[in-house]
Amino acid sequence: MVAAHLGYSTFLITSPRTHLAPIIPEPTYSGTLEDLGKLLQSWK
Repeated sequence: MVAAHLGYSTFLITSPRTHLAPIIPEPTYSGTLEDLGKLLQSWK
């Protein structure tokens, strides 16, 4: 999540295997691949 430290928006694709360390900043958005697709479509 280097992008988050630089001030960019980030999107985390969640899964049962997702484990974030406490030092990793919270993503701007998170969800499934379908959620990401919907978000990208809304920016058109």
